[in-house]
Amino acid sequence: MFNVPIIFLSISSLGIKTEKTISKILSIIKVKKLILPYEGQTFQNYILSNVNKKASVETIGYIHSALPPLPSEYIKRQGSPKKIIVHGNLQKKILSKNLGWSRKEIFLKKSARYKHQNKKNFKNKIFLPMTFEDKNLLLIYLENFLKKQKKNSLHPFKIKNHPLMNDSEKHLSFIKNINQLLKKYDFKFDKKNKNKESKSIFFSATASIIETLEYGIDVIHIINDPIMEVHNPITWKFIETKKIDENIYSYKLKKKSSYISFQDKNFKFSEWIKI
Repeated sequence: MFNVPIIFLSISSLGIKTEKTISKILSIIKVKKLILPYEGQTFQNYILSNVNKKASVETIGYIHSALPPLPSEYIKRQGSPKKIIVHGNLQKKILSKNLGWSRKEIFLKKSARYKHQNKKNFKNKIFLPMTFEDKNLLLIYLENFLKKQKKNSLHPFKIKNHPLMNDSEKHLSFIKNINQLLKKYDFKFDKKNKNKESKSIFFSATASIIETLEYGIDVIHIINDPIMEVHNPITWKFIETKKIDENIYSYKLKKKSSYISFQDKNFKFSEWIKI
């Protein structure tokens, strides 16, 4: 375990209220296990650092998404849960090899979130993230990618906004600009040939990249910050990463089910939650 000092730079009022509520419940009811979704956020570590003081309570975090490209927020430290659940064998390896978790503290289960039948929602899409830095640079990179493609070499793309940003003027403006580029390079797309290899485009860092790769769909990743946003093959050993232009990368998954073990059809949460 890394000896990392915990400093709470910003704790939301909701986080404080949640911690007080949980502490009150624990003072009234004898609780053996506290299980919560875990993203290594400040307010979560604040809550867990207080709950962990109670030796009788076993805290368990579930990484319900995929680890981010540079997963430093998941370093084992004060405020981390005592145990953690992941749904991919190589995610478990990243936690144990790079982030200070003991393999005995990590439980591998099939996903309680991801279902393989969602594949159709990820084919030939352009995905917008919740946040992004420089829209103009991202548009330049997208145009550079389109310029390099041969005539009639691509499936037409549909743009998919982040579900929480449907009313964001910044996102709607970005969508308008992307559509202008797609129209400008319309000759790069073949609407009739359905045999072309499916691929999707992602801007900035998002866990959906791993999900898309697990569906067997190749990914084009357009970014502002290579250090924070690229899936480096040193950490992500089963992702074939290739730089194709400035701040543009392509990904292929070498072996399916490396990072996500999809939920079974007979999934029952009451059974899944047992540890």
